Amino acid sequence: EGTPVSDCDDASVDMIDPQVSVEKSTNTFDADAAPGPEILVGELVSWAYLVTNDGDVALANVSVTDDQLGIITCPQDTLGVSESMTCTASDTSSGAGQYANLGTATATHTDVDNDTATRSDDDPSHYFSATPSVSIVKTFADDSVIAGGAGSSFTLVVTNNGNVALGNVEVSDNVDARLQVTGVSGTAGADADSDGDAQTVEWLIASLGVGDYVTITANFAVGASVPEALGVNNTATASSDYADDVGNTTTVSDTDSDTIDILTEIELSIAKTFYRFNDDGDRVEDGTIEQDTNGFFELLVSNSGPSDAIAVEVTDLVDVSLEVVDVQPQPACAAWSGQLVDCTFDIPVGDSVLVT
Repeated sequence: EGTPVSDCDDASVDMIDPQVSVEKSTNTFDADAAPGPEILVGELVSWAYLVTNDGDVALANVSVTDDQLGIITCPQDTLGVSESMTCTASDTSSGAGQYANLGTATATHTDVDNDTATRSDDDPSHYFSATPSVSIVKTFADDSVIAGGAGSSFTLVVTNNGNVALGNVEVSDNVDARLQVTGVSGTAGADADSDGDAQTVEWLIASLGVGDYVTITANFAVGASVPEALGVNNTATASSDYADDVGNTTTVSDTDSDTIDILTEIELSIAKTFYRFNDDGDRVEDGTIEQDTNGFFELLVSNSGPSDAIAVEVTDLVDVSLEVVDVQPQPACAAWSGQLVDCTFDIPVGDSVLVT
């Protein structure tokens, strides 16, 4: 019977684990989820791609691509174990609102048997392209207002028509002095009067979201003494300072104007009364007068408004049988000539003048 024989040998295999990772940031923000940082339209956007060899062998052919930007420039194409490098790219904020891109790092490792393994990793990033904007629309409630009448109002509608929220929106309107502001209110915000002058409408809106608007209402009156005027114009302004998340700032503003006519409305009345003097020198109103005696008549002119009456002309062509020898008051009746009584007055609302 034969004798069994045997032999053995030991062998070892090194297991390798090539790995690569990428961490992408936008203007230093790790913005994996939308919306990311707000960046003002037209301003610089910078991306950094931190590529790291997370495996246990060296990597070759290391590269980075971006689904929006294409091939990204990197300082080298190899990475030792645990080594990192930062690749960069830049562009300007597009103005399109939400922006997203995806960075991908790819690397290879070839082992001693000339077998090549390819590894890759990707990371998303986001930013929001900010286009701040504000609008204001001024509208008078009426086409015209009566001097001394009930008054009227105007509205200022302030709207955020951009794509980012606005803070501290300042609204101002230097109202014409003929339109005496009697009160200001708003659907949001607060009176921000800084000078104690009611004619300077100042309103502050602490926060105004995208698409939101605030209506400010100013009531005003026009004094009875204000003369007629067409197309009284006023311009209102809304403005806000905006700062994005990366240090860029801008001021957005808008203006709008509207016009209103100031009209006057007067109601005049005139009453004429004849008088004679009796033997005692007292004046008598009985509709008679003897020849070759003295008498007088009065013209009482009244204005019941609501506006003051300016340059009211009072005339009376007196019959030649009544010789006019004097007209008062002077100098209002300085134009009197012969039998023609001719006087001019300003008569405030509620007042009267007397011509003798």
